Amino acid sequence: MKTFMLFALVGLAAAACPNGCSGNGVCGANDKCSCFQNWQGPDCSGRTCPYALAWADTADGTNSAHYYAECSNKGVCDRKTGECKCFDGYEGKGCRRSTCPEGCSGHGTCEYIDELAGDFYDRRTGPGARMITRSGTSQGRNQIDTASNAQAVSNAVTDSDNTRNYHGFLYQLWDAQKIQGCKCDLGYSGPDCASRVAPKGDDPLTTVKSTMGVQSIQIDAQAGAFSLIYHDPYGGVWRTDGIAASTDDAVVATNVQNALRALPNEVLEGVTAGARTATTTVCHRFVDGQQHIPSANGHGATNKCEATGSVGTDGAKIDFDVTFADKPGQTGVQFLLEVDTTARTAAGSFPTHAGISGGTYTIGEVIGSTDAALGALSELAECSDRGLDNGDGECECFDGFRGLACEEQEALV
Repeated sequence: MKTFMLFALVGLAAAACPNGCSGNGVCGANDKCSCFQNWQGPDCSGRTCPYALAWADTADGTNSAHYYAECSNKGVCDRKTGECKCFDGYEGKGCRRSTCPEGCSGHGTCEYIDELAGDFYDRRTGPGARMITRSGTSQGRNQIDTASNAQAVSNAVTDSDNTRNYHGFLYQLWDAQKIQGCKCDLGYSGPDCASRVAPKGDDPLTTVKSTMGVQSIQIDAQAGAFSLIYHDPYGGVWRTDGIAASTDDAVVATNVQNALRALPNEVLEGVTAGARTATTTVCHRFVDGQQHIPSANGHGATNKCEATGSVGTDGAKIDFDVTFADKPGQTGVQFLLEVDTTARTAAGSFPTHAGISGGTYTIGEVIGSTDAALGALSELAECSDRGLDNGDGECECFDGFRGLACEEQEALV
């Protein structure tokens, strides 16, 4: 009798679930544990790590190779803590995002790829340059006023409803909130924003230096006030103070010139503006701000206009031309100026002005009569192709040249 009872107790002990499911599950049929949520293993002692879209996985269909995976398949799960130990280059809960190189070196911000794509004002490197038209609109929307002419997002976008407005380029692929990159502060460049941007200027020895950039602007009203927005070739965005409209184009041109010259850091030192008296031919480029000789460090073929048009004069409109100076950063092809005609009167607004009711505008890069006029336009090359960047964003000029961007030739003695 005692022997029978001993065998029975041994049999019961052997049949119990391992470790009593560690208190993290229920012992079920066949003595197997059914673990609670976020626990796993034969005895439910191991924690489950966070899941996110896999960086790399086995494809299970067309354009489908990024199903949810533990630690995004870019890390190892610590079963004791339930936290992912991410591989180099990945971070976040479930290793769901990539890291920015060197943390952007303290000279930029780390942003998701969809944020970089949607940054409308990154006109130098971002998609905004391809979205903008010559009348200052982007994807059916006025680029200054976020309310008017807004294009609604499709219902297919999962992170928004049909009333959300957007600008620039809407990026919504699987890695939209996973891949990160650096958006560098003004004056810095490179994948990690560690490099300072060297000054750019016109090569003093080439023949393509006789013409400075000219832009013609026409505003369809003569009452109220407006401001101008300038995108410099280094990625900076500058806004003037309010400029009063007038029926006298010469008065407006003088006010425009003063406002542009008053921008900080003398970014438009020496710029001039004057009333337009005749119709001018303007160039519409494939990409706003692209240099006319972009290849071979400024010695390539001329970049023709995508199309040409004209900006004339109208007694009921404001007509003026802006001519850039022969200064570092102002030569070559400049981004088209923008005109803000929206009323800016709320507290804290800058600039502050009354706006122009219904004030649409047209603007173009003046080239003369034909594409051939582009051949005389000045250059915008790093250190004017007459010096080298010393690594600190300063130009070390070759013998016989001087200036911030080596844009001046020294006299021979």
